Amino acid sequence: MISGPFGAVKEQVAGLYAQTLAERGFVTLAFDPSFTGESGGVVRNVASPDIFTEDFSAAVDAIGLLPGWTAPASAPSASAA
Repeated sequence: MISGPFGAVKEQVAGLYAQTLAERGFVTLAFDPSFTGESGGVVRNVASPDIFTEDFSAAVDAIGLLPGWTAPASAPSASAA
């Protein structure tokens, strides 16, 4: 999982790295945190560490729900985070 700098949108950093890694066979996900970029929400341009952390956690969970996905043995469990 790659995240852009705090307050960034996916087109600035994370999307570029995700595309390059996907081309090399990695499972990647680039997303805009709540209230920024193309994400939904009525409030716009809000930068909140708490919201960003929740969004990042949800993105990790979403990848874990992909069909056929199994986390590598070295990956920490959600309870260890």
